[in-house]
Amino acid sequence: MNKIRSTKPAFGMTSLYISSREYRKYVDESTYVCQNNWNPLWLCYFGYKYPNLRSITLDVADAGDIPITSDQKQAAISLFRSNPNAFRHLEEFKLATDTYFESSDFVLWDLLCALRLPLKHLKLNATRFGKVDPSYPMDVNRILQYVSETIETLSLRGFIYNRNYQNTTLELSYYCPLLTKLCIRGKNVSLNLDNILEKCVALKKLKFAGERLFVNTITTNEEPKQQHGLQKLMLYDCTIKAEVFHYISSRCRRLKRMTLRNLHIEGSICEETGRLLLDMPYTFLEALYIGKIKYGDEYRQSDLGSFGMTLLSQISKPLLSNGNNKNQEKEIDSKYPIVTSHDIKWLYTYVYAWVNDVPVTDTMEPSHKDVDIVLDYFKNFQINKANSPLNDHNLYYEEEPESCWKYELYKGYGEFRFGKVKGFTFILEVTEDEL
Repeated sequence: MNKIRSTKPAFGMTSLYISSREYRKYVDESTYVCQNNWNPLWLCYFGYKYPNLRSITLDVADAGDIPITSDQKQAAISLFRSNPNAFRHLEEFKLATDTYFESSDFVLWDLLCALRLPLKHLKLNATRFGKVDPSYPMDVNRILQYVSETIETLSLRGFIYNRNYQNTTLELSYYCPLLTKLCIRGKNVSLNLDNILEKCVALKKLKFAGERLFVNTITTNEEPKQQHGLQKLMLYDCTIKAEVFHYISSRCRRLKRMTLRNLHIEGSICEETGRLLLDMPYTFLEALYIGKIKYGDEYRQSDLGSFGMTLLSQISKPLLSNGNNKNQEKEIDSKYPIVTSHDIKWLYTYVYAWVNDVPVTDTMEPSHKDVDIVLDYFKNFQINKANSPLNDHNLYYEEEPESCWKYELYKGYGEFRFGKVKGFTFILEVTEDEL
């Protein structure tokens, strides 16, 4: 630390990538010790050595949790702040650490944010073995108070948002006029979509995984006052009310790509048709990625009462995107029931295993013969529901999981009705489409 100030700078270095992966030294076939030589105090050195850095990427997974002493912290902060050239040109900072230990927190808050660096791209990933790291709650607004005016990309993955593991609603307190890409993937966090669209007027891509995506109750039955230019929406592992999809379609009419995976959609079916309509008439997609969709009145971890039959359809005469077609929309709703709609695909999501009392699902596409059975059933839903033995639970448990759809038809189905969909793809596993 005492020699850092005398470091000869390398002015030509503009991008730095440090990968400090776990080093395993095996004592015998089954015993090993882990060692990682990453130290966050290196940033003080980088500030002197590379004054013209534009981008820093730190992949410090599996680092040991060695707390930094108070004296070390104060020495580093003083050294950092005494360097007028430290990261003055830095625009992108990426930190991947699967243990959000004290030293990483020190790097983020005491060194980077305190300097009020003009960051445009900030990506933090604390995922540990594919799971959320529960050691430290993330405070998004604490970040935004320093970078809200310059940030263009913000990605936060693998964090909790409440130390007590209670569900927390994330609402942005700061206006982010330049933010175009936002990723929030964590645990015990819900997202207020109204708030996100209001605070991030330039947002083009939104990725969310958490507890619940919602809009303010008062807005779900109203036409949005202002259109938003969101183009790509990716939703994973969360719960959404059915009417939110109509709100998204109505407000985000430039939406071109959607990813829907492992969602629980809340809503009640029509007792006459058996349909739970997810109406997106103003949405004209270039690509739809979908899989593992379940429906029910409310989320139940036991999976009792939920159903997994999905119809993807598009309107034969799509609504114009200018919003002046109220009469046409009502006419379509009344004249084109499910029998004459333009079907794209039927999908069925089923539970094939239980892990720690949590259902594990998969999605399959029924055969043409099976689709005919489904269509015939829902043409006379009320009669078939009352008279058909297809809801016999004894038969249900005798079938293979992927064949149980015929014993769930009495529960109904969900229909995603788009303006138009050009391309459709199954998505069963998470794809790392980075922001």
